[in-house]
Amino acid sequence: MRTDETVYYREVQRFRQIWLWTIVIAIDILMVSTFSYDFYQRIFLGRTVDEPMSAAEAWITWMLLGIVLPFLITALFLSKLVVEVTEQGVSIRYFPFVRRRIPYTGIASHEVCQFSPFWDFGGWGIRWFPGGWAYIVSGNRGVKLRLNDNKLLIIGSHHPEKLAEAIAEAMGDRRDG
Repeated sequence: MRTDETVYYREVQRFRQIWLWTIVIAIDILMVSTFSYDFYQRIFLGRTVDEPMSAAEAWITWMLLGIVLPFLITALFLSKLVVEVTEQGVSIRYFPFVRRRIPYTGIASHEVCQFSPFWDFGGWGIRWFPGGWAYIVSGNRGVKLRLNDNKLLIIGSHHPEKLAEAIAEAMGDRRDG
């Protein structure tokens, strides 16, 4: 984004639902503690626990659970959805995964919408669904953009009316100017 560009609207959303973090952390603690004990038994005591596993398999599993899983949890904690309405278009940044800008010339229409993240899209996050994409962090409301190619883009928002109003204002300014 250019620094001299007018920003009509900006919203930042993060995954901060306590129920979500309770589930994620409980599963992580359960998996890591269970496997750490198993890993200790296999590698340091040389015992075979429940099912046979080679030392290489134990090390690989420990690295996945001990390094990769905490990394993914950290990425989820640090992720955020940043939506900006600027002179150039609607910008969606789902840090650290996706950055997308939709120019106003690519938008056929927009409207405030309500949805069920679970039933309509299979959950929260970056979601593909037949006909388009959804970017949802929390809540059940947002703005639906119908693009010129007839695809849909759903942007979750805590303030969908303000987001839709900013898009209308920016599109009006662009068309007038």
